[in-house]
Amino acid sequence: MLRIFGIIPGLGTIINLVASVWMLIAMVIAVRQALDYHSTYRAVGVCLIGWVVQAVILALVLSLTGGTPPPL
Repeated sequence: MLRIFGIIPGLGTIINLVASVWMLIAMVIAVRQALDYHSTYRAVGVCLIGWVVQAVILALVLSLTGGTPPPL
């Protein structure tokens, strides 16, 4: 829902950055709870691996289609 406000000129980048950080934190908490990890570092590691895989796939798709990445 916060990313909808990313269309506001001048504030879009800041709002999208805050929303991205918030989603990453929520993802770490969710992974820690769902996989019953006792260490937050393991959950951060799982989320970072997933983020890297997603970034590689996005870069591959964008390079094949000639598109530009969406703004943060």
